[in-house]
Amino acid sequence: MAALSFFRKNKKLVFWIMVVLMVFFLLGISGQQVFVKMCAPDPEQQVLGVVDGREVTTAQLRVATGDLQMLQEVLGLGDSLRILTGYPRTVPGEKGFALLLNRSSQAGLCWLLLVHEARAMGIEAGEARVNAFLGEYIGIDPESLPVLIAKRATGNVLVRDLRRALDDYLCVAHAFDAVSGGLDEGEPAIRELFADMANRMDVAMLQFNAGDYVNQVKAPSEEQVLTLYNEAKRFFAAAPGNPHPFKFGYRLPDRVQIEYVFVNWDDVSDTVEPDGDEIYRYWQEHKDEFTEQVVVSPATQPASQAATQPTTQPESQPAVEYVTVPIADYAKVKSKVRQELRRQGTQKRIEQITEQLLGLVRQFELEGDGSAGEGPLKLAADEMAKESVAVHYKRFGELIDGRQVLADPILGSARVGGTQEQDLATLAFSVKQLHADERRQQALVEVGKVYGRAMDVGSELSEGPRGKLFWRVVAAEPTAVPETVQTVRSQVEADCKIQVGYKIAMDKANEAMDQLRQVGMAETAKALGKEVIEAGELTRRQIAPIWRVDARLSRVYMSAMQIEQWLTSDRQEPAPQVLPGLAYLAAAMSPQYVMVMPPVPEVDQAETAEFLKAVFVLAPPEKPSTRPDSQPTSAVSEADKFAVVALPGQQSVFVVQRVKYTPANDDEYRKMRPQLLQVFKVNKRLDLTLRWYVEDEIKKRTGFFQSVR
Repeated sequence: MAALSFFRKNKKLVFWIMVVLMVFFLLGISGQQVFVKMCAPDPEQQVLGVVDGREVTTAQLRVATGDLQMLQEVLGLGDSLRILTGYPRTVPGEKGFALLLNRSSQAGLCWLLLVHEARAMGIEAGEARVNAFLGEYIGIDPESLPVLIAKRATGNVLVRDLRRALDDYLCVAHAFDAVSGGLDEGEPAIRELFADMANRMDVAMLQFNAGDYVNQVKAPSEEQVLTLYNEAKRFFAAAPGNPHPFKFGYRLPDRVQIEYVFVNWDDVSDTVEPDGDEIYRYWQEHKDEFTEQVVVSPATQPASQAATQPTTQPESQPAVEYVTVPIADYAKVKSKVRQELRRQGTQKRIEQITEQLLGLVRQFELEGDGSAGEGPLKLAADEMAKESVAVHYKRFGELIDGRQVLADPILGSARVGGTQEQDLATLAFSVKQLHADERRQQALVEVGKVYGRAMDVGSELSEGPRGKLFWRVVAAEPTAVPETVQTVRSQVEADCKIQVGYKIAMDKANEAMDQLRQVGMAETAKALGKEVIEAGELTRRQIAPIWRVDARLSRVYMSAMQIEQWLTSDRQEPAPQVLPGLAYLAAAMSPQYVMVMPPVPEVDQAETAEFLKAVFVLAPPEKPSTRPDSQPTSAVSEADKFAVVALPGQQSVFVVQRVKYTPANDDEYRKMRPQLLQVFKVNKRLDLTLRWYVEDEIKKRTGFFQSVR
């Protein structure tokens, strides 16, 4: 009855509902889909947030993200090698651009906000600046952009879109320049830097290592093991930012399981042997490729030229001149020609094998992993073996971390070229399974899928294996705290002994300190059976090429070296120490220098700052003088020349004696000030870059308010 009453009271409403339902039914499935889309909100206009009272939509984000990709792919902006080396020149704004790409979880949104910020500051680039940038930094004529796009772009890129994106890029770069241009060099700060670099301390020391005394330590109790495990289980061992005094850590790093097929250059080369006719024919056709240098003398010069020489020569020996000529004697050149033909034949054969392997891999990927559960790489290797083609297959039986990947002679030297060179470790550790809780890193490969390009292993200039490689990640496990102490028990027990050994080392150092005051360094060292470490003249800071030791830059720009993945506050990992191959050589040309901690003999780099801080307490009590008449001084009591320096992070204790102290003076300052000023500016600008392009700072600075969905 209630239902009938409702229909009587709402006849018109019910009528129109029935009309709508009937129309919807008559539209059919395709029509219904169109109708639903018309009624549904446009996903392109979904509001992500608000900045300066203006809505930020998904459509704008899509354009900004596409701009980043265009600038990377087509113009090569964000290239790690160029940034670190400054060679051939540093591209304006590129350091911040690379920082944004490598460290932001929402790079597209941040770029959108940076562009908005620059435009709001009234900064414009314009067509002339875009053209000038293309010519000066990219090295192309603006009219050649379509050719460059066709060569490098992976998607459909229009010239007008690329020019618009570059215009935005230049605005962002100029906005940062406008802010950083007002950096105050500050005379007191420069003098402080000079004092840190010019005050010199010559020290000698004895080292006491905790590890030397662990054989005196009994096995730890279960309570000691569990206590230490719970203290350090969340940290990576010896990682920057590890708060444990001894830098102990038991957190498991990102790990992957890898399998690969390797085509070895040497194996293929052994099967290539040109015959005598081939060697002779190649020499006849390419004589100009095989040359030697011969001495130029009057006897070997043309007669007309020799006749013009003076009849009397000075008694001093003339400089020897050489000229390059083709080798005329076949017997002399035969081995070189044979070697070249073997090289060419090996290269050609490897390309054939690589192409054949790739075809088999793709075939087996389409067919599935096989009834025996073997993957496409193993099946392809077995198929090649049937044809007596030597390829090497390997599947790691366990998960390995980034350092183990780098240590492997084949995986560690595998790279693929392109606009941005990638190494295997970077590719392997980019899989999304290792970053489920992060959107910062783009997955470059997928677990279970063979990497689609043959990677180069080694080169003619490198030692070790050389050839071509196909590989895949079979499984991946992200960093995690061990579920129980059993996983890392042996390491925890060893670290427990180190703790006790460190206490013994400290006691031994204090005993040596007392002895040192009485009989001196040499006698004390002799009595203890130790070598005196002559550290030489130490300073608190020095300058070095920006590529070598500045971990901030490694962390920000060197994506190819992010083996353990540079992460945020709760995931600390060790910094890469060197750059690979070409990057290492080119970086030696770096024109930029920064302030760094100087190396100290027998002291770990991570502990250098703490060590130098303790050592320079031994400086004379007066403030370091900068008077022109300052002279080296040691005018303090003998008791003030010695110190015990404890470095639990290195698990070592040092007994240090100051041998000589040389303060800075004004003459040195006047000579060094221009370079110091440049270093100071580079560091100030770098520090600002590392703050300016950080995601949280960008949002805070622009007042971005994120919508809650």
